Amino acid sequence: MLKIFYRIPVILGALVVSIGMISAPASATTCGAVDYFGTQGGMFLGTPEGCGVGNDKGAQGYGTLNGWTLGESVGENPEGDGKIDLTVTGQDWSITNTGGFKHLALAIKQAKSYAFFVLDLNKALSGTWGTEGPASTINGFSHISAWYKGDGTPPPPPPPSNVPLPAAAWMLLAALGSLVVFRKKSA
Repeated sequence: MLKIFYRIPVILGALVVSIGMISAPASATTCGAVDYFGTQGGMFLGTPEGCGVGNDKGAQGYGTLNGWTLGESVGENPEGDGKIDLTVTGQDWSITNTGGFKHLALAIKQAKSYAFFVLDLNKALSGTWGTEGPASTINGFSHISAWYKGDGTPPPPPPPSNVPLPAAAWMLLAALGSLVVFRKKSA
């Protein structure tokens, strides 16, 4: 009976640590002075492709300079070509890939920095987002953007390989000649 009482503090300590781990965000990425949190299909987004001070959009923005096309953004100065749909409601985001693009990304900009996450198309195109900082600002953003690469159409099939006709003709004649010789020997 005494052994159980000695184990209670250990069990309670493990329980407190477990609850703290469950309630805390899985991980955060710090870009500039802001911590960025994000999930996709219930899983942590991982390390962003782009992270830094500046902007993800505009002529000098990270997305444009790295071959991405802005589909849609919400927040300050919404823009984009409308080929994908982005919805942000509270801490939830979702993208409708109306163009069937093979590469999608989500960018979150807060204050003077951004995090640019490439999405996994094998997972649901929805999740959560969050920010913290600067000055203890929690879950604020200047804009959230959805990006894509490619035009959404499958690539054309490769052209058939070219076999030189003269070589094919000589091989055909050689094969026919072999058949004639073989037939005469067996007769």
